[in-house]
Amino acid sequence: AVEMIPLYLQFQSGTVYGAGLTPFLLRYNFTRGGRVAPFIELGGGTLATTEPVPEGAARFNFTPQAGVGLQYLLAGRRSWTLGARYHHTSNAGLATRNPGINAVVVHTGLSWLR
Repeated sequence: AVEMIPLYLQFQSGTVYGAGLTPFLLRYNFTRGGRVAPFIELGGGTLATTEPVPEGAARFNFTPQAGVGLQYLLAGRRSWTLGARYHHTSNAGLATRNPGINAVVVHTGLSWLR
């Protein structure tokens, strides 16, 4: 899958805005033929922000991530997703300072299935 993050907010000494793209998101659904399917996922993407995140680091970061969740199948080949991810933000050494940020992110979304 591909995931877009249209608005990223980071609260540090000031509010930082950004956007991200996860072009690599692999998900394995544990389907049983029902409407609810638990899943695990693994991905990696990028994040661009208006100010360095974390402070003093870089405005461009990479975002490796792994998580779990539930996918609920709706009518018309759509699904609603609720999940939680371990999310790491790091500039991978592109800047002198690279402290990284580790977080647990709760996410929800609507998907259109093929």
